[in-house]
Amino acid sequence: MKLGKAHQELLFEARPEIFRPMIAGAMRWSWVEIEALDAGEVAELVLEAWTQVVTKKVSRAFLAER
Repeated sequence: MKLGKAHQELLFEARPEIFRPMIAGAMRWSWVEIEALDAGEVAELVLEAWTQVVTKKVSRAFLAER
């Protein structure tokens, strides 16, 4: 997952058994052991990751509708 840099660092440090850095090309992603998380946390992470990779215009419009 592509999470915000500060959030990635926090998760890598606080929960290393679930979140690890993963380099793909020039980008740093988060390897996530999804089965270790509950559905609510997965949903929050997926939304955050999605907002990191779509255009700001798209993410702002979506978040404004929520």
